[in-house]
Order: sequence, then C-alpha cells, then structure tokens
Amino acid sequence: MHPVTKFYDTIRLSFPKVAFSFAYGSAVFKQLGRPLGHMLDFIFAVDDPVSWHKQNLKWNSTHYSFLRHLGAGSVVTVQSWAGQIYYNSLVEMNGKLIKYGVVSVHDMCHDLRHWNTLYVSGRLHKPVLMLEQAPPPMVSAAIATNLSMAVHSSLLMLPEKFSKEQLYTTIAGLSYQGDFRMIVGEDKNKVRNIVTPHLGEFHHLYSNTINSDYISIGSDHIIQDKSTNATVRHLTQLPSTIQDNLLRYTGLASFSEENVQRIAEDTSLPEHVHKSIKRVVARISLNQSLKGILTAGISKSVLYSGKKLQKMKTSTVKK
Repeated sequence: MHPVTKFYDTIRLSFPKVAFSFAYGSAVFKQLGRPLGHMLDFIFAVDDPVSWHKQNLKWNSTHYSFLRHLGAGSVVTVQSWAGQIYYNSLVEMNGKLIKYGVVSVHDMCHDLRHWNTLYVSGRLHKPVLMLEQAPPPMVSAAIATNLSMAVHSSLLMLPEKFSKEQLYTTIAGLSYQGDFRMIVGEDKNKVRNIVTPHLGEFHHLYSNTINSDYISIGSDHIIQDKSTNATVRHLTQLPSTIQDNLLRYTGLASFSEENVQRIAEDTSLPEHVHKSIKRVVARISLNQSLKGILTAGISKSVLYSGKKLQKMKTSTVKK
C-alpha cells in the first residue's frame, strides 16, 4: 500500500463521505531534483457540495477561512468560480500538512469531457494516486475520455517523429500553457521534473489510449500519421471548448465537415491548438489563484505563495 493511501485511510473518517478522491503532486510522485513535497494534495469529488460543506463546517470549521462564518451556501458559491473547486490548504492532520480541494462530481465530469476549466482534467492528465476502490462508472468513463483527448490534442502539436518523453511532456504540459504561475511562483522546470522520473507511470496511464491506427511506436521513437485524414480525426476528438476556440483563431463559423477539413490543412494548426488551450488555462489559473486568497485567508495565502516563490528561485538557480 502506498504510504499516502495508508495515511488517507487514517483521516478519511474525519471528513464527510466523498464519491471519488485522489492524491497528486510532489508529495505523492517525487519530482526530478527535488525531495518529496511536505504537503499532501487531495481532491475530493462529492455528490452534493452544499450538504458536504455543511457537515464539514461542523466537523472541521478551522480548515476554512473567514468564509466559514457565511455558511455552506456561500462556500459553494465561491467554489463555483473559476476552476469550480474549493481548496482548504495548509491543514494539519495527524502530524502532516494537507491541502484538499472539493469539487462536485457533475462539475468534474463536465470538465473532464469538455475542458471548460482544464483544472481537475489537467491534473488527471498526469499519474495520480486513486484513493477509492473503483471510481463511479460515470467518473471512469469521463477520465478515459479526458486521457484520449489529451493524446489527440498533443499529437496535433507534435511533429511527425518524436520520442515517448516528448509525447508525455506535451501531455503533462497542456494544463500549464498560459498559467501565469509558470512565470511567477512555479518551478520553471516543473513539467520536465514531473515526467522524467515517471515515464513508466505515464506509459501505464496511456497504454490503452494511444491508437496504433495513427501512430507507430518504435524502440526509441514514435512516428505519427500526419495526413489530412488523420488530422481530421484528431480534430473531431477534441473537447468542445477547444473546438470552439479553434474557430475563434481560424475565423470560421462552425465545426462543420468542410471547415474541419480546412482547419486540418492549415499549416498554422499546431499554433492554433496551442493558443486554444492556452486561452482556457490563462483565464482560469489567474482567477483560481485570486479565489485562493478568499478560501485560504491572507496569512495562509502569503505563506503558501512564499513557498511557491522559493521553488521558482531554486529552479532558476539550478538552471
């Protein structure tokens, strides 16, 4: 049993029941050139956020900022902003620091299928530690769709020939495109540090998703079909939010069969896909970080930001 799973088993009864949960981040998967993180990151997907927060406010009111005085309804209103997740951070439990985000199952599945925020869906592009025996069927199906769309999106931005590490680095970097924290507050080598030590976990995660119909995997490289037909197939498998953004950047009115063909033949397509994803992340990342000032409170926000800035400084020095 993973040590984090064992720890979670000791604290799970301290929270109201969740439908689905997972742990992620540097305290679960060691990043290159860094010790294991000190704060454990969890995401709890719940069926009824109002009821869940109402009960959690009774059990764990000190986890919340001043928003606890406004009640569960106000907490859920704040949760619905930006990334549609509410974080309690720098919480001490059983001698460890944890951060846990609460998201509704409905909002999480919608993001997994449409990438309207790329917040939880982006975290699930990378290996995570599942904490339930089996996710609900609706969640499992949405996770599979999310992984498939990550591959289709990445292949559109990659050249004809590339390495497995390039593929997984592109996938892992999708939800960091346009994230202002990569300029101020995050380790500059974050994506590479996530992927390089965990190539095996990435391969396991995507082994059933990568379709041999449009790629050929060799011993040290991958070759993909860059024909118009293959490109059309990738485009039709993109999440609706990215398709809508592509229309914005190509100046077309609809994702009709004729227009998809035109987009597939556009030599600027990799750049358009990049900008379409960046547009989602840039909008959400800033607003979610601003929301964090409300959900964490000023003192915790300053402390948390200080730790992030120290990571950025350390990575810059190493580079």
